Amino acid sequence: MPNYIRITSRGRHNVRVLLEDGTTRVLPTADFEANWNQVQVAPPFEYDENNYVNPSNPEHRVYIRVLRRARFNTTVSLPNGAVVKIPNQYFSTWTQGVDTSDTPLCGAYTRETTRRPQRVLETNTPTEEPALRRRRGRPRRDGSTEPRGFQNPVNQADRIYVRVVRNGSVHTSVLLQDGTTIKIPNQYLNTWLRLGTTDYNMWYESYAYPNGRSLEDCTFGVEIEFIADRNLISDFCTAMDALVGSDRFQCPLRYGHSSKVKWSLGIDNSVQSTQPNSGKSGFELASPILKFNEETKNELKNVLKLITSVFQGEVNKTCGTHVHVGNFANRLSLSFQSKVQSFRNLYGDLERTVFDALVSKSRRGSSNRYCQSCYGTSDSSRYFKINTKKLDVFGTLENRQHQGTLNINKIWYWMELNGRFMTTYFNNPSRFASDTPHSLVSFFNVINLSQEAREFYFTRTRELND
Repeated sequence: MPNYIRITSRGRHNVRVLLEDGTTRVLPTADFEANWNQVQVAPPFEYDENNYVNPSNPEHRVYIRVLRRARFNTTVSLPNGAVVKIPNQYFSTWTQGVDTSDTPLCGAYTRETTRRPQRVLETNTPTEEPALRRRRGRPRRDGSTEPRGFQNPVNQADRIYVRVVRNGSVHTSVLLQDGTTIKIPNQYLNTWLRLGTTDYNMWYESYAYPNGRSLEDCTFGVEIEFIADRNLISDFCTAMDALVGSDRFQCPLRYGHSSKVKWSLGIDNSVQSTQPNSGKSGFELASPILKFNEETKNELKNVLKLITSVFQGEVNKTCGTHVHVGNFANRLSLSFQSKVQSFRNLYGDLERTVFDALVSKSRRGSSNRYCQSCYGTSDSSRYFKINTKKLDVFGTLENRQHQGTLNINKIWYWMELNGRFMTTYFNNPSRFASDTPHSLVSFFNVINLSQEAREFYFTRTRELND
């Protein structure tokens, strides 16, 4: 059994120790670490002050963590959540080495409470609110004291996932699972799991979206292609400034013009007038990030009115309507990329039985070079009905299949259908694997499409396929 010793001094290669018989000895560092217990012998007396009892028997040691050093005392944390001060003249009989046990606390102490018993905090699980050491202070109305300070998790298994909000030289502010923010001393941060780890990402997904992503969580972007009179650009820009505000509209008139916060008008050379010398050019109006709510629907409806009334816009077979969907899944998940490829393959399988029936004949199969069929191909270039290239740019999946339209209902229900399809699949792909829908009714039931959208598409399919 290792001997209990007092470390009197340390050198580069040797350690001088005090043995129990009062003699000193110099030990090589390697031999010392391998064969001797790295603690110090307690003095043959006890000192009682502020609920502190100095160790009288080394066998009674337990582990502590140093929280704060001061001129006369050192504040330490006990495993039961209590905090005591140790007089510095006796602190040398306590160890601040690295603990090799499963407990992330370090140091050794023996404590026998004779005054003011300390309250013991329960150990938290990773899905519960972390334990906070409550200092003595002014009681709240419910009789408890305000939570202040920090207590490190007692066991490694009880580590709590946190999101780092702000780094400081002494403390790091972190976000807890209950939405509150506390400061963690930097020397203890590594015992908590941080943003960027897979475990944290899984916790954040289950915490922020306990039932999975929904249509209301999604973000949308709409690209509206149309042809219009070039001489009316100025009038349209003035009308858009008045409708949405000059801070939410821009007119760069170039390709690759989209913005996350502004409506943006650009030129699209793939869109052409079928009437020669008509004086009309191809344009694309890209929306900012939108949410699926009535405010968005009203704004989109008014924008479409300006295109038709002020810009005299119209659509033909060269036009398309592209819908981007974002925030439909946890992109940091390890399985996300494989799910994306599987989703694209599923879309290809459903094209002929579901999606082709909802769009005009010019957008079915591979009849349009800018929205090729996903069926039976592993090619993932941008000109397919499901474009995955925008995931790296905007974090969105783009559906390019819909024909050009300036009708609010056609755009709105297409947004809903894509949002519900993506969230349903990425929340639970097995819903499609176990019972792949091969009809509009079964597909609408699986994705839980709204009744208004169902009625619209049932009427629309009769118009398109008669």
